[in-house]
Amino acid sequence: MGLALGLILPFIASLIYYKIGFSHYSILSYYQSFLTARMLNKLIAICVVSNLVSFIPFYYFKMDHAAKGVVLGTMLYAVVSIILMFT
Repeated sequence: MGLALGLILPFIASLIYYKIGFSHYSILSYYQSFLTARMLNKLIAICVVSNLVSFIPFYYFKMDHAAKGVVLGTMLYAVVSIILMFT
């Protein structure tokens, strides 16, 4: 449960960020502009902060396996962000 939430929540945060600030672009050109400007890793970093929304309650209510899943999802996004930074 935690891993799925840790992977899906940043994507949902990215869509919310798109709707708030960039809705005049198409969704494809939105992501393409981040790729062209080599800033997709920065978008990922901003959106991964949304994992705190799920991690904190899991940690507080002692749902350790779910909290570990959220951390694993965050680490996977970190690896992708680092790869994007150096390519």
